[in-house]
Amino acid sequence: MMGWRPCIGPLHFCKVLMLTRNASVRAVHESTPVASPRVQPVNQRFGERLRFLRRTSNMTQVQLAAYLGIDRSFLSDVERGRKGMSLNFLDAVAKGFKISLSELLRDL
Repeated sequence: MMGWRPCIGPLHFCKVLMLTRNASVRAVHESTPVASPRVQPVNQRFGERLRFLRRTSNMTQVQLAAYLGIDRSFLSDVERGRKGMSLNFLDAVAKGFKISLSELLRDL
């Protein structure tokens, strides 16, 4: 039976090969460095989505901020993932782009 199990080090996994012979079990460990996948924070992923929607709508940050009634610097911080938004504000953004809230947040 072959499988992967995490080792103590954060960037290593142990490949464990289990061999069974005469009711005894032997395990062979082979330490292999594996880069851990970097998962972006949800604020950053949402900011990228907001920037994409804004650009595909041919709007500047100033125009979108004015439409939503917020400061342009706040919108910039949201697009860079530095600040988050309330649920009410997310709903307003979705309505502004004429999409559902679930579509706005899908696969984040």
